[in-house]
Amino acid sequence: MAKPKIVIVAALAIIFAIGVGLMINNKLADYNREHKQRRTVFFGPEEYREGIVSASKNPRKYFDALEAGEELAKQGDYNGAIGYFKKSLQYISLEPQKATVYQKIADAYKSLGDMESELSAVLMVERFTKNDSVKVAYKQRADQIRQALAAPTPENK
Repeated sequence: MAKPKIVIVAALAIIFAIGVGLMINNKLADYNREHKQRRTVFFGPEEYREGIVSASKNPRKYFDALEAGEELAKQGDYNGAIGYFKKSLQYISLEPQKATVYQKIADAYKSLGDMESELSAVLMVERFTKNDSVKVAYKQRADQIRQALAAPTPENK
């Protein structure tokens, strides 16, 4: 009689272990999906691939600098963030990655109110992105910045 109880307990333990393993696997898949989406925003549909790491000159330094810049931007230290974003550029070679970094630089300059520097970064996004809709959006953003820069202000009237 004791053997069927041991078999039932062993079967329940196996079922529990499989359930925990599936739960962990799903959490990892969710993390990887979110991480991949965050890193590949500017890849065009035909260039989308998981080759960021293999195409980077130094992927760990790239991600470290990028994440440090993102953290500083969240804290409102836009000058510090820009420094880290620019540092991350030296570790990458794919143009879509560069577009992503320049987008972050443009947003930081916008937060600082530095329209000339924002325009330079926006033009780099437009240059490096492979995504046509992003290219159009950043061309429009560049045009809006140019118009704002050309508008008369009390200082240049």
